[in-house]
Amino acid sequence: TSRYPVLYLLHGLTGHYSDWFARTNVADYAAQYRVIVVTPEGNDSWYIDSATSPSQKYESYILKELIPDVQQRYRTIEARYARAIAGLSMGGLKSPATFAFAGSMSGAFGVTRFTEQDVGSAGWQTSLKLFGPAGSDTRKQNDLFEIIKLLPANRIAALPYFYFDCG
Repeated sequence: TSRYPVLYLLHGLTGHYSDWFARTNVADYAAQYRVIVVTPEGNDSWYIDSATSPSQKYESYILKELIPDVQQRYRTIEARYARAIAGLSMGGLKSPATFAFAGSMSGAFGVTRFTEQDVGSAGWQTSLKLFGPAGSDTRKQNDLFEIIKLLPANRIAALPYFYFDCG
């Protein structure tokens, strides 16, 4: 009859869904604190619905398919206060009403503002294409700074708790 909170952990660029369990003690912590941990595969998607590849809908997958599936299969607490998300580097989502907590570890917050000239040939060209051309709607819709700037004052209190680190 027990129900459990859920933590969604998103891997970083060039990572894999198994990284959290292979490289950390997250399984021990989950057992100790009685938390379900879900680590979806995000490939190098930045967990967005791609502007250039209609079949790559990672944000929609997590919000519309994965979370409901986890709630159906497991004894979760099906409320925002018991749902958290955290990601490494590219890992993140922009749905504050879905989660009570959001964490970012070494987040690449400015990626939507980078241009091809900014990154050169550093391997980021593919990532930038996911967001569409500079100034596009997809870039603006995924730009953390734009999202926060456009939030009405009465919505600020409804944002999840945030944790940021950089290293």
